[in-house]
Amino acid sequence: MKKRKKFNLSEALADIVFELVVILVLLGVGYLVCMLLEPIFSVNLSDLELIAFIGWIAVILLFVAAVIISKLFKKKSGVTHQMKLAPAPFSMIKSGQKTIELRLLDEKRQKIKVGDTIVFTNTETKDTLTVTVKKLHKFASFTELYSKLDLLQCGYTAETVKTASPEDMNQYYSLEKQEKYGVLGIEILIKP
Repeated sequence: MKKRKKFNLSEALADIVFELVVILVLLGVGYLVCMLLEPIFSVNLSDLELIAFIGWIAVILLFVAAVIISKLFKKKSGVTHQMKLAPAPFSMIKSGQKTIELRLLDEKRQKIKVGDTIVFTNTETKDTLTVTVKKLHKFASFTELYSKLDLLQCGYTAETVKTASPEDMNQYYSLEKQEKYGVLGIEILIKP
């Protein structure tokens, strides 16, 4: 289950105000261009100003409408994903010892993007831990992943890393699924 972040009206209004300031600067530049064109084309400045004013007003109204519509209906990045974790890896992530979560790159995980939020739920206590996706490490297999990533960040300790093996992941994901989808190391940061 994923939830979209709420629409932030103050951010949208700040963006619109900034864009309106840019438009006003462009309007001023348009006026200066009109003043420069008057002697070149022998056009009455009042006629040229009127044409420019009407044109700029139309552009401004269209631009503001487009900005407002895009702010209201644009899909926001920052999807929230829900994942379950056994108590030991949950504790390691909470303590900061584990910063990369290993998963199958199935349809559910293919939707994860950098900047998204993941809420991990401890399978025993039902405690939750909220993290941000910092980086995604995609590989064809756990063999490749194990050869490229620092396994101490993936949940192994100084003692267990000596016997770490890609086969450790077979208890969670079948070889057929690993071959079909590939695998993923989700590098995370704990949200305060």
